[in-house]
Amino acid sequence: MNLILNGNWLVKFGAGWSGHCKKLQPVLENLAQHYNSDNENSKVKVAQVHCEEYESICIKYNIIGYPSLVFFDEGEIKHYRGPRLFENFKEAIDKHLNKEFVAFSQNQPSKIIVITNENLDLLLTGNWLVKFGAAWSLHCKKLQPVLENLAQHYNSDNENSKVKVAQVHCEEDNSICKKYNITGYPSLVFFNEGQIKHYTGPRQFENFKEAIDKHFKYGVKWSGHCKKFQPVLENLAQHYNSDIENSKIKVAQVHCEGDDSICKKYNITGYPSLVFFDEGETKPYRGLREFDKIKEATDKHFK
Repeated sequence: MNLILNGNWLVKFGAGWSGHCKKLQPVLENLAQHYNSDNENSKVKVAQVHCEEYESICIKYNIIGYPSLVFFDEGEIKHYRGPRLFENFKEAIDKHLNKEFVAFSQNQPSKIIVITNENLDLLLTGNWLVKFGAAWSLHCKKLQPVLENLAQHYNSDNENSKVKVAQVHCEEDNSICKKYNITGYPSLVFFNEGQIKHYTGPRQFENFKEAIDKHFKYGVKWSGHCKKFQPVLENLAQHYNSDIENSKIKVAQVHCEGDDSICKKYNITGYPSLVFFDEGETKPYRGLREFDKIKEATDKHFK
């Protein structure tokens, strides 16, 4: 690794699972073909670091997203933030060598939203994935690039995004971490309209994305609105399901968390969703969620 402390280097920090890294690889190969053909005399060399295998190197250089393109100039580093096509890289490298700093920057902006005591109320509305962590934690540092990629994916349009990615620095805002009983770093928590559920699955980008899309698109049994509605549903079941074999109307429920294929099949996009099934024909119920109102609509629909 001491090689990059001397001379000029363009280094890609990446991970094998990253789709963006895979997309960039042919461009990097062409750059290497162009600049590395004569390693001894080339003014710039192209290299890469596999962060899954050499995470200590990526931590050392504060890599927080994959791929990260970094220019090393006699040990000094600058991040590349321009377009990722061959000609763009070549132009930026040539200008950099001529001291025309255009596409390189000392700082790499983060799209992760930082939650503090001042904006804590944000978590009470909408859907969030929040990482509670500490700067000294190696596990937090290892997770940070994945979180950056999630933020890049979900936070690009903060106003319209259905899910936002955020983090809490427990060293600076310990009262928040105490409030949510955080006992280990990093802790990952889903917030759904203020309701919380801890994420305990694998910590790769695709695992998070799958879990996020599943929890926030099709509905889950821990939804506050579902919990509030459950007593009404129980009363309806008591009324209609007492004699299931002979009853003309039956009351049932689907837990979308466990049976998301069913919810996908019927295009369920909010929860709770109430649907009448009449010999296979479906009709959503959109009225008030009170016993009398639902009973009136049910009796009228199946009359």
